[in-house]
Amino acid sequence: AHPAPLSCPPRRSDGGSPPRAPCPRARPRAAMSSPAANGRAGRPGRDYLVEAARQLRLALERDVSEDYEEAFNHYQNGVDVLLRGVQVEPNRERREAVKRKITQYLRRAEEIFTCHLQRALGDGSPGGTGYSSLRLRPVRTLRSAVDNLRRCRVLALIDKVQVVQDPATGRTFVLKSLPKSFVETRERQTIIPHGVPFMVKLLCYYASEDSIFLHLEHVQGETLWSHLRAKYRTQQGASPSSASPCTTAPPVLRGHGGENSEDGAQGSSQGSTDQTASTPRLCDRCRSQGLHVGESSFPSDPWSCSSPSGLRRAPASWGHGRTAWAVKEEQVQLWAAEILLALEGLHQQGVLCRDLNPRNLLLDTAGHVRLTFFGQWTEVEPQCCSQALEQLYSAPEVGGIAELTEAADCWSFGSLLYELLTGVPLFQSHPAGIYPHTQLLLPEGLSLAATSLLTQLLQHNPKRRLGAGGGGIAKLKSHSFFSTVPWSKLVG
Repeated sequence: AHPAPLSCPPRRSDGGSPPRAPCPRARPRAAMSSPAANGRAGRPGRDYLVEAARQLRLALERDVSEDYEEAFNHYQNGVDVLLRGVQVEPNRERREAVKRKITQYLRRAEEIFTCHLQRALGDGSPGGTGYSSLRLRPVRTLRSAVDNLRRCRVLALIDKVQVVQDPATGRTFVLKSLPKSFVETRERQTIIPHGVPFMVKLLCYYASEDSIFLHLEHVQGETLWSHLRAKYRTQQGASPSSASPCTTAPPVLRGHGGENSEDGAQGSSQGSTDQTASTPRLCDRCRSQGLHVGESSFPSDPWSCSSPSGLRRAPASWGHGRTAWAVKEEQVQLWAAEILLALEGLHQQGVLCRDLNPRNLLLDTAGHVRLTFFGQWTEVEPQCCSQALEQLYSAPEVGGIAELTEAADCWSFGSLLYELLTGVPLFQSHPAGIYPHTQLLLPEGLSLAATSLLTQLLQHNPKRRLGAGGGGIAKLKSHSFFSTVPWSKLVG
């Protein structure tokens, strides 16, 4: 029996075989024996096999280079030619061999469609992304010979990347190396995202025997966190008359969003220029009670122990008497919108960040947030920053055995937004971690919209997190916190 025709998007005309015709069994017998039914007019035993072989050779070449849309098209073309030719093939042995080949190539075409193309088609819902050949195809033209790096000069080391100058042009770029894994799997395909708004651009990449080198745009500016500490830093310290020790829940804080509470809502590639670190300090009494905060290499201010009475009812004046900064919600709203657009672009192309954290947020000279480059490589095992896990920038499910979804990045976005709005890192206000019954601590000075958004993002259960399931980032963009954001202007 002939395999069932594939359900697939319309093919582009590329000079190959004509568009898919109805199943051969549905055609009149006279049509099957016509010269046109043989792929190319003339000898069915030779000409159709030559044409099919040409299409299938192209399919295999595109498959190896992971250009899956073109591979799918050529597999279809080749199978079409074989299906037509086998109907009038006089040689029985050859006819059986052709049928086996048809089954083999149909199976591979179905795998490609299921694993690489079907997701981009969407399901017809508003959350579907639509078919786009540009979105599905890795940008192979970005690959360059690794020998081209030999003439470049290293200017500086920043965190885990190098700032490099090309002497031929005098331009600088950032070079990030990704060690190859010893074990490759077809389940993890190379995805080189492009056209993502507010993300650092990949200019080209190099592949050596043991590493992938990313040649990235050098964003002139600083990290967002460095900018916040320099421009918005608060100077409030402990109250002189303070006699009470620090506490995890001063009176100005409200509990929000425990998943069972009544008010509960249902991989980076360019490093930071900031390498300073500070260890939060707790008083002896707090330490004796078992409160602890792990060491951090992310920029943060140490806590100072003070009386809750010295705190003001505002986002900038809580968190043990001192916060890192105080920023107006309108400004945070704009930065958060730019981060969301970058995440949306990545998710549409099948890329998850997993450990989005302050190191990944740059601020260019125009004042716009730029996400460091995220991609996916067959040869590179995904790595998750252990500090991002410890400091609650990564979702609770990251590092577990369950398959990750876009909801993991929604948690990271919520953790970053929490710190931007309050001036206090999430892990410092919840040093024991966040669990299913944890109530989120928020200052009373936050707007109702900000409180609602944080409560819905920082849900321990990913299925109950805002952005989970259908709709994804579109749900976040429609939240009241972003009601005044001109999304179309930002993208344009």
